[in-house]
Amino acid sequence: ADWRLPDRPRMCIWAQLDPTLPAVAQEVRALQRCFPSAKICTTAEQARDSLSESWDYLHVATHARSNGDNPMFGYVELSDGPVFGVEIARSRLDVRLAVLAA
Repeated sequence: ADWRLPDRPRMCIWAQLDPTLPAVAQEVRALQRCFPSAKICTTAEQARDSLSESWDYLHVATHARSNGDNPMFGYVELSDGPVFGVEIARSRLDVRLAVLAA
């Protein structure tokens, strides 16, 4: 299998732009320089909307919380609330490479 990303990858970035995560804005700007057509999701609503699409690359730069009792209830935090693992698992998300920077 060819694991390389295409020359013009479909890129989605989930970013929690929050003062407690000062490096996230820099991270997003750096990714946008590499992928100028990237879709940026800063809210859980936007991230949920992106779950129905296919992406070559999904980059998640947020706070995240695990749940040792039930990993499906772990989540990533965006400006308006969490996106739970169960939501992602049950979605139609199709992604070749995902990076969780949390």
